[in-house]
Amino acid sequence: MTARFRLEGPYGFDGTENPRMSDESRTAHAARDYDYCGLIVARGEMEARRAYRTCPERACRRARRCIDPAFSCRAMGRHQRLLGFLERGLAIDFAFDELQRMRRVMKKQMRERES
Repeated sequence: MTARFRLEGPYGFDGTENPRMSDESRTAHAARDYDYCGLIVARGEMEARRAYRTCPERACRRARRCIDPAFSCRAMGRHQRLLGFLERGLAIDFAFDELQRMRRVMKKQMRERES
């Protein structure tokens, strides 16, 4: 496995995910955040189906949750999506809004600490 995703806080966000890169535009950063939210929703689906039980990755079985960014268990074809096309889109939109809300809260807290 190449990377681990931090899943903390409500809906898997603590507001520090995917910080904006120095030369990255707002549009590119928003697109990257949206892709990240898609991974969170897909990981939630796999956890709801308890796909870690039959996952080929040992780390997923040890952690008893989906931590593989490549979703090896879905690639095997055993575990299909729980959500339909529209429901998945709504879930990703909700997760994106939640991520943005958490960031606003963190910025507000940091401003209050400075003053």
